[in-house]
Amino acid sequence: MQGSQQTTLFAESVEWLSENGDITKPYVLPDGYIYAWMSKAATILHNANDGNGVINKRPSTSSTVEETPTTTNGLFCTPPIEIDNTWSDCFVTISGIEKIICTLYSQIFVFYYDSDGKQLGSYQGGQLGAYSDHEADIYLPFTFNIVGGKGATYFANAKYIRITMGISTSAISNNDIATLVVNFERLNSIETSYNWFSTGVSYSTDDYSQAISTLQADVEQLKGAVESTPSKSGAVWYAIGDSITKGYGVGADNCWVKYVMQYNGYDVNNSMNLGISGLGFAKADPNYGKTVRTVVDENDFSEVDLVTIAVGINDWKEVFSIDTVTSEMAYCFEKILLDNPYCKIIFIAPFNICLKGSVSTNWALGYNGDDVTGGTLQDFIDTQIAVCERYGIQSINMTNASIINNINIETVLYDKIHPDAMCHKALGRELARRITFS
Repeated sequence: MQGSQQTTLFAESVEWLSENGDITKPYVLPDGYIYAWMSKAATILHNANDGNGVINKRPSTSSTVEETPTTTNGLFCTPPIEIDNTWSDCFVTISGIEKIICTLYSQIFVFYYDSDGKQLGSYQGGQLGAYSDHEADIYLPFTFNIVGGKGATYFANAKYIRITMGISTSAISNNDIATLVVNFERLNSIETSYNWFSTGVSYSTDDYSQAISTLQADVEQLKGAVESTPSKSGAVWYAIGDSITKGYGVGADNCWVKYVMQYNGYDVNNSMNLGISGLGFAKADPNYGKTVRTVVDENDFSEVDLVTIAVGINDWKEVFSIDTVTSEMAYCFEKILLDNPYCKIIFIAPFNICLKGSVSTNWALGYNGDDVTGGTLQDFIDTQIAVCERYGIQSINMTNASIINNINIETVLYDKIHPDAMCHKALGRELARRITFS
């Protein structure tokens, strides 16, 4: 995965990642593993002469041209074998030794040639001693561990090699030598490529999954809480808010408002969820053209015990002036209190979102791009809370004290703004202890 900073974005397949993935971030795939854009080394197997091996072809010159087989002076020599500097190691197998008496004693040499057939140098690559097995493997790594690095020096500019074997025993005939075969069936090179690969780290065991486990535990506690007998406060609660209050993506019956209502025992028949998607103090929702002022003006709060107002993110991300927002906040507070001086008002500040910014800016909290006018989201919320303090209105800071945090934000906000169903339940449990009216 996309640095050390892990994320918890989900993807449906590697093919999807190839077309849509952000190469700076890791993703969790359906197989349960974390995938990232990274390099991966693959071993390429080279096979000289299609695995048929190379027979004796003693050269008359240093030319790269393959000569007809000869058996001069007890010398075995391959034709030129084309190589390149991607070869990481090479195992050369010499077959046919079973046809030769086991008193074989031979020195193996490697000769290097450039593209013009000029010999660059040679080194002793190995030795076959008496009583050798019927087939011998000679390890010829083209690296600096060859005879003090001499072979590697030649290899750097070489285009061809020849494997030679001088056989020093009179018991071996030229015909025996002609039957020897050198195979290069295990010539390896490493090819490195970038793509979406599995990191081998299971999402369930990833360090960041601890935050998700905590969230799941909170949800289980909430389930037990709402199934038990709630407190019978009977308070009437009007919840004004945007799409998150409305329950966008999960439905009103699964949003945090419903869970708070059940847990705190508010008057279900008279309490109201007044959430509207796109709502703000200055930002009007796209369907009805309403702002928080509109909602406040349309409702009578004289019999309402508790009002929560959870908006602000639409005002911030839609480039509305913070001065306009604070002016509208003041109007709404005053109108509610004129209707009912004994009504308790609680302002719920927005939580962080990951639609803007990045990990380095702590997402929206530290984002201050040209497309926002109220400063960072943190600046915007601080100003909203200051208005509450001026009026003596309780505020709940969801920004720095919420179940949603920098680590789990991309998981629990399924579209970078809205909580998923499990997160709504956890928010309900959390806010039930902070929205109090007995």
